[in-house]
Amino acid sequence: MVVGFFPKYQLIRSHTWRRSFATNLYGKLPNKVIMAVTGHKTEQVFEKYIKTTNVSYAKQMEEYWEEKL
Repeated sequence: MVVGFFPKYQLIRSHTWRRSFATNLYGKLPNKVIMAVTGHKTEQVFEKYIKTTNVSYAKQMEEYWEEKL
């Protein structure tokens, strides 16, 4: 392990991109589409990976109803 100050681009790895991609598009694209890119086989594993919570489900429901009204 090397301790020091580094430009951010040197600290970002492919996993950082993968999780950010999945988290930022969750709820905007179908889960199956995101899973095809990230390589997740089941929605259960995918939702655990992006750390889905009941609060996020409630927010999605609220957004849905606001669009419909």
